[in-house]
Amino acid sequence: MAKKIPVFERERVIDKRLGIRLKSVYWPLDRIVITDILTQLNYKNMAASSIGSINATKQNTEFYTDYSKLVFGFHNPRVTNLIEAQKEFFSVSNRDFKTNLEKFVRFYEVDCMSNYISDKNAILSISAASEDSRIQKDFEEIIGRPLQTSRLHFTAKGDNDRLDDWLSIDIQPRYESVGNTYSCRMLSRGQNIDALYKLLRGSSEIFEKLITKIES
Repeated sequence: MAKKIPVFERERVIDKRLGIRLKSVYWPLDRIVITDILTQLNYKNMAASSIGSINATKQNTEFYTDYSKLVFGFHNPRVTNLIEAQKEFFSVSNRDFKTNLEKFVRFYEVDCMSNYISDKNAILSISAASEDSRIQKDFEEIIGRPLQTSRLHFTAKGDNDRLDDWLSIDIQPRYESVGNTYSCRMLSRGQNIDALYKLLRGSSEIFEKLITKIES
């Protein structure tokens, strides 16, 4: 009998991101102020691109901007550190530069990416979970040969990626593995930052429940 993998060892976090999209026409903070905030917060390796976007790092936290799209945010695989990075940046902006960034936010966005190791074959499990799909049977009739689903992708009903309130979940086999690993991604955006904090904190449990359902 194959040795079961302990639950706490099943997830391999690839990345977690917390981003901010501003709604104003112009940045409420100029590049010099952003650099000053990052310096106060002990970020290092600051670099500016030719179009003015700024990147910097502090331990495992990466700060990024897309200046032309009014986007900035943070990467960190640890949720606690990720949320703390965003809160610290907003706090210094408000305290030392009299700019309450919350008033300029169009939406927040969280992105969770993990590999999840299972005891079962990921390719066969995803195929079995969707083999009764009518659309699959229709496709088989058109193509003239048996097919299988190799990826599950869902978005919130009625949503599209141009909306400010959006959810996307993608689960597929990680083909570089021995066959028992899923590549999982959940992307969500909205105006309620507390709800997105909750989603970040619960992403591991969500992935586990989704895969358990796929394999049941």
